Amino acid sequence: MIDPGRVVLTIFGFQAMLGLLVHSIVLGADPNWPDDGSAPISSPSEMLSELDPKNQSERLAR
Repeated sequence: MIDPGRVVLTIFGFQAMLGLLVHSIVLGADPNWPDDGSAPISSPSEMLSELDPKNQSERLAR
């Protein structure tokens, strides 16, 4: 039979290890990842125009 206490401890250990791994990857990454040279979106209508499929070719051309 499977011991429930051991399963819970194993899952907790795995989750803790995964959390530490993800945090170390994020903290080790470039902190300025949003700085890709494009202008920040200043209004909701501008955000919606960025998602519009008709503007995809214009956005890719920038």
